[in-house]
Amino acid sequence: GGSSGSPVVNRKGQVVALQAGGSFSANTNMFFPLDRVKHAYELIKDGEKVARGTLQTTFKYRSYAELRRLGLSDEQEKNLRKHDSDGQGGLVVDHLLPEGPADGILQPGDILYRLDKRLVSRFIPLEDYLDKHVNETISVTYIRGGQEYTSDVIVGDLSVITPADYLEIGRAVLHNNSYQQARHLNKPIKGVVVATPGYMFGNGGVSSGSVITSINKTPVSNLQDAVEILQAIPNNKEFPVRFYSLRDAHNDSISIVQNQRHWHEANYCQADIESGLWRCQPIADAPPEEKKPVQTATHAKQSNPLAEQVAPSLVWVNFSTPYPVDEIGGGRSFGTGLIIDAEKGLIAVDRSTVPSALGEITLTFAGSVQIPAEVAFIHPLHNLALLQYDPSLLGETLVRSVTLADKPPKEGERVDIVGTNYNYQVLVQNRQVSTYSPLSVNSNGAPKFSDANLMVIATDTSYSHSTGAFLNPKGEISAMIISYGSGRNKRQFWAISVQHLKDMLALYESGAERVYSLEVEWGLVSFVAARRLGMPEEWLTRISKEKPDDHQVLAVNNTWKGTEVAAKLLSGDILLAVDGQLLTSFREVEMATQKETVKLTVARSGEVLDIEVRPTTLSTQGTDRLLIWAGANLQEPHRAIRTQLGITEPGLYVSRQSYGSPAQHFGIRGLIITAVDDQATPNLDAFIAAVKNKQDRESVRLKVLSLSGREQVITLTLSNNYWPMAEVKKVDGQWQRFAIPVNVGE
Repeated sequence: GGSSGSPVVNRKGQVVALQAGGSFSANTNMFFPLDRVKHAYELIKDGEKVARGTLQTTFKYRSYAELRRLGLSDEQEKNLRKHDSDGQGGLVVDHLLPEGPADGILQPGDILYRLDKRLVSRFIPLEDYLDKHVNETISVTYIRGGQEYTSDVIVGDLSVITPADYLEIGRAVLHNNSYQQARHLNKPIKGVVVATPGYMFGNGGVSSGSVITSINKTPVSNLQDAVEILQAIPNNKEFPVRFYSLRDAHNDSISIVQNQRHWHEANYCQADIESGLWRCQPIADAPPEEKKPVQTATHAKQSNPLAEQVAPSLVWVNFSTPYPVDEIGGGRSFGTGLIIDAEKGLIAVDRSTVPSALGEITLTFAGSVQIPAEVAFIHPLHNLALLQYDPSLLGETLVRSVTLADKPPKEGERVDIVGTNYNYQVLVQNRQVSTYSPLSVNSNGAPKFSDANLMVIATDTSYSHSTGAFLNPKGEISAMIISYGSGRNKRQFWAISVQHLKDMLALYESGAERVYSLEVEWGLVSFVAARRLGMPEEWLTRISKEKPDDHQVLAVNNTWKGTEVAAKLLSGDILLAVDGQLLTSFREVEMATQKETVKLTVARSGEVLDIEVRPTTLSTQGTDRLLIWAGANLQEPHRAIRTQLGITEPGLYVSRQSYGSPAQHFGIRGLIITAVDDQATPNLDAFIAAVKNKQDRESVRLKVLSLSGREQVITLTLSNNYWPMAEVKKVDGQWQRFAIPVNVGE
């Protein structure tokens, strides 16, 4: 009975082996002998070092019949049988590591005969002898093809080729190649293994389990080589990494990795045998970031004249973040950007391409020149954002601002749809605008940004662009293609009116740091439905006269909890006017409510009411601060927590967790922490004050809310040595990580 590792006990109650495996179908078990385990235990008990010798050679136990076929003579067999009367055979070389102690001396099929003239035919005497002669020269006698040979071999130290230190950099974990991995791949014990690629190496395409052989064109034999090379590379500089993977160990790959040191700590850690901990020390800071070079590129010749015209106005945008906030999903995204103002370096993108200000943005111009950009403005209501880059970095590269049309396309109008793909090709397709309809996106369940109160444009047939724009016959941008998440790993694409681009640009140019919102989800209802809801006839008549092309009105579908409007409006209320102005479209209401107070005129059950409300203010920079604690990423709850789930209680949302951390072990992902040990934590500063003096291995009580609003208490045991606390925020326009001192114990 029992599983692997279970003790095997004899009739005297003594443990004689450990269960190592078995087969249910054959009713058999395999046991691991404890001879060397007992030897190591006794050394440790006496405070002595456990020495482990190795020839970096795999031996297999073979029968005498097999040994005779390999060349064992009658006399040699007689000697072995006399030496080990219970034995059934001897040891044969099965595999040697390249460049190991026995490489070039022993060969597969050699029969091990003597060590320093002592007969050896079993594993335990072999291990015992090697362990006693670490780093010493011994003579090895072996039989090959019936001939007996003797050679000197230096016994290696197994502890030297067993990883006992690691480097943590850019959330990647690197360590020395191990004997077992090298043995598995039939490679020399050289290079550095990527235990986890993290943000830095993951972005460069270096996968988990890869073995790095060179960094920045310099060979890497061990971890110390890697540390010395990496800490000399300037921050944010790109460098080549050569490696081979577990899946294809005999072919090298090369990737370009960016030394993104500012996002994470970089520590060199060593095993402390006495305490059982890994002791970590920071490596040297990276040299300062080098000045960005000025580069010039020319656009590839396009076969389509329109593509030739529009190419200088399109840019490919790549976004990556080490800290996905606001439930934005994966850490990488990409799409087409429209150059709104070439002189100021302004680019319009959707929030599916750049979902957060917390991250790295790279722009590719003409499929050749890459430069960084920053988020200048995130529209809190709609799926739009503005980026800004430094135009001086582009040299003489042709860059042209798009021309924004005065009006969006009409139904039935033909438009040219333009965009770029990941190969930086400009794509052009011609389609006919079919309909305008209210945006409707299927929720994927996670509390993440969701657009609303918006009309989207559909075409007669689909197009291959995930992002891009509609051009009218004058070559002006009349609509922008937007990508929306719709369920797990699914996306939907629509176009929105150019007016929304103009509105965002106007807000940005006005210096607006916040946008007003009623926090109401409106629905379009027909006059028929409006009558059923009790809309007075005089208002229907007025709308018919003043807006003859618009026989629809806005009604409240939903109000978002925690706002003043939620306490004053009801589902089914029909909006008649804002500050006395008759309004019937989403955009009209949005523009009219960009002020501190507004008066809403609504029809409710046949009665006309005037309701004064104060719109909610929303940031145009998104989440701009993050706390890392116990392996969890904590942020103040983003808007979707309130609008989609109705949770308004103050606290901190656990937006991410790291594998193996206390946060994962105790299951706090997706919860809102409202108190620590009965101390309220309504914001990040209050939380830091509540936990900063907690001791390593101390347990804390967390009062939490689930996303369904259920309150509970969870205990969590800290592990400050491995999961310290840090804060990520923007300082002087640059994202930086700041360590917060915590007690890490002895």
